Formats: sequence, C-alpha cells, structure tokens
Amino acid sequence: MYKSALNKILAAISIIQTSWSGQTALELLTADDIHHSSTLVHKVFCHNYASGAKIIEDPITHENIGQVSFDGQQIDIAFRATLSNPTEFLSNLNFSFDPLDSFGFKEEQSLGHKGFSEAAQRVQELVLNQIAMYQAQAHVQQADARVIFHGQSRGAALSSLIAFNMKMQQPDTRVYVLNYAPLPFLNEWAKEEYNRRLQLANHLNFICEEDGVVDLVEKRFGHQFYRGGTDIRFSAAQQEDFKERIGKYTHFQGGVLGAMGLALFGITAEKWEGHMPETYFHSAEALQQYKAHLAS
Repeated sequence: MYKSALNKILAAISIIQTSWSGQTALELLTADDIHHSSTLVHKVFCHNYASGAKIIEDPITHENIGQVSFDGQQIDIAFRATLSNPTEFLSNLNFSFDPLDSFGFKEEQSLGHKGFSEAAQRVQELVLNQIAMYQAQAHVQQADARVIFHGQSRGAALSSLIAFNMKMQQPDTRVYVLNYAPLPFLNEWAKEEYNRRLQLANHLNFICEEDGVVDLVEKRFGHQFYRGGTDIRFSAAQQEDFKERIGKYTHFQGGVLGAMGLALFGITAEKWEGHMPETYFHSAEALQQYKAHLAS
C-alpha cells in the first residue's frame, strides 16, 4: 500500500521539518506561478508531458490523465480535464456520494462525488509514491521543495482529493492547490473539513464567468456539491483570443461526447469555450486583480 511505501521512504531519508514561515498560497504565489500552472495544465490536456515526468495512467481506462514532475525546487502534480473517453464521461455522471476516509478525511459525514472519488483512488498510490521519491531527491539536494497540485475540470477534483491526503500525512509540507474550471465534488461537511485542514488560502480556484460547465454538477439527483478553496472569478468576454476561438468553433475539440454535452445541457459555444484550458491562460491577471482588490 502507498502509506507503507511512503512511510518507508520518509523514514529512510529523515526528511527535515520545514522552516517555512507559514505563508499561504494566496500570499506566496505570483502571477508567474499561475502562468506556469495554467500552461502546465494545458500541456497535460494536450498530452505534452515534461521531460522525465512520471505519467499518471488510469488503470481502468488505460488513458494518461496527468503527470508528476520535479524541477529541483518544486514538485508539480497536474491532472487534465475529461477527453472523449466514455468511461470518464460516465464517471462524471456518477453523482452518488462516497465516503472520503481513504483520502484522510476524519469526519464520518464527509462525503464526495463517487465518480471522481473512485478515479482519484485508482491513481493516488502512484502519485504519492512518486512525490515521496522526488522529496528524497530534494532532501539530498538540500532543497525545501514545495508541492503544487494542478487540475482542470474533472482533474481539479482528483488533484484536490490527493492533495488533501498528502497534507494530512505531511502537515509540515508546503502543499498548494491551483485549479481551473473546477467541478464541485464535496458535500457541505467535507467542504468545511477540507477548508479547515488544508486552509482556504492554500487552494485557489480560477473560474471564468463565461464557463457554463463548471456549475453543472452543483446540484444533481437531489445532492448538493461544493468545492473547497478560494474562488477567483474573471471574465473572458473582452479577450480577443477568446472571441477568435469561439469563431473557429474550437469548442467542438471535445469530440462527439462534447457535442452531445452541448445538446444535452444546452451549453452555448461561448459557455463551452469558457471551460477550455486556453481560456484560463488569463488566470495570472485574475490573481493580480484579486490581490489588488483585497489590498484596497
């Protein structure tokens, strides 16, 4: 099991306690960090993986859904959005609740979206073991590596659940979450526990106002879903590149299943394009505006 493997690695290298001052992601991360993050998520969406990265493969679908990479200073874990895979699509529609104890949640009442929970469970052993290996390398290099989880849409749920588990196992490690177009996946009890233990300002959600997909999951089949973290919203309506992509119908890049979703839920081209990774390249500007608003 991943817990025993992780504990053995950590025990062997005796990772030192961080001297980090306790800054949150909102205080510490810059526009450059967000630009790197949103670019990384887009690359993973396009299967453009970093050199030497550990690819995250779903053992059920045999699809690559993300990567774990290390540049000597920072460990990045990135999960992509849903592609035209029937199993992923049906998993997104599995709106029943699932216990979250396998991700370190302590409260019995904390429940999550079953489809997303099951998908995260299938890969978290691989992800946490790879992080531990990179942490061992960082220790040898005397680097205090921060760990940042990135995700878009469905991938945002996976990144959040595994990030929470890691933070529960390593409370002194700097763990941040940067998500784009994040689908809600927690019940209200789990949301409160998530925010209390990970801290609101260590998890940033970037949400485009024109995104018509992000709130589709919010209430289905009598269940109310929430997301953890701090929401940072922005509009893409005045972005020339956004208008150009709508004009070129890039929203149909989701394939047949994407087109079916448009018809089934009545999502316009603008609302679909608002969910695409390219739209979230403007998240760095959104962070700057959000910080300026807080400072005013």
